[in-house]
Amino acid sequence: MISIKEPVSGDNFVNRLDLLKNLHLIYPTDNVALIGPRRIGKSSIAEQFLRTLPDKNIIKFRFDVQENNRSPGLLAMQLLRFFMFAYYEEVIKKDAYEIADMEINPNVLLEASLDLSSKTLQKLSLFLISYYPPTPDNEREVLRRILSFLEDFSAEMETKTVVVLDEFQDIIDLNKYKGFKNGEILGFLRGIISKQNRVWYLFTGSAVRLMIDIFGKADSPFLGRVRKFNVTRFNKDDTIQLIYKCIKRPITSEALNFLFALSKGHPFMPMCFNPCFNGCHSGSLTPFLFCSFPVCFNPCFNGCHSGSIIIENRYNHFCMFQSLF
Repeated sequence: MISIKEPVSGDNFVNRLDLLKNLHLIYPTDNVALIGPRRIGKSSIAEQFLRTLPDKNIIKFRFDVQENNRSPGLLAMQLLRFFMFAYYEEVIKKDAYEIADMEINPNVLLEASLDLSSKTLQKLSLFLISYYPPTPDNEREVLRRILSFLEDFSAEMETKTVVVLDEFQDIIDLNKYKGFKNGEILGFLRGIISKQNRVWYLFTGSAVRLMIDIFGKADSPFLGRVRKFNVTRFNKDDTIQLIYKCIKRPITSEALNFLFALSKGHPFMPMCFNPCFNGCHSGSLTPFLFCSFPVCFNPCFNGCHSGSIIIENRYNHFCMFQSLF
């Protein structure tokens, strides 16, 4: 069953085929940004792209900037962790338990460098041991060294790296730290990324206006350097296809039409209907509308929305969401 907690991929992936085709045509020439509101499917597209990369000898991973954006140094250490775990698990097919403590004990990276015969990892490890834990005075350099390491290590191991940076717009929060307090973080990142040949980036972001500014504003360091795609809602056919994947039982055309009208093509909402249809309904519209099912919309509000208008039907507990998006 499709879960609202994880990106959709594999057989459950719906539509976006033209966008996926464009990503494969662009990769690895230009970096790409996917821009769209929350829960529209950006991470699912990124996940499906990673799954469909033809070359298996690739370090590939998704990294949530929003969840790891504590400070420049700590973000860098988390990024390094994701990168190394992806190399161990995706490329050399080895358990990464031996580097699991790298964030609290960088010495394990030095040991790993000997195991991997990696001079670049050895060099980075010695630096991190000397400057750990990161402080306001050296966090900028820690971030620079780790970002540069992604390229150097990929070249040393004769592989490529694909990094998905989810909720990338939150990276500008690093401007409040000492090393970037003059608003330099975007220029700093562009300076490193522009020199990388073996690392390809897919940026995603749900703060639409901020993402447009980051990649399209006249004075942005990233202007003209990243290909932008807007991720939009599903059409009716794709929404119905998604509903069929979510609901493992027959459903009437009347109910399908209602669900499309209710969701307005937003792919997240049909996924919230699973409990209603799979748990207590026969697939027809009438029982779906007139039972006590407001609880089924909790994921919509808790995961995505914060101020939608609810109109309660005076005869029953049926809730009609107007102006959800």
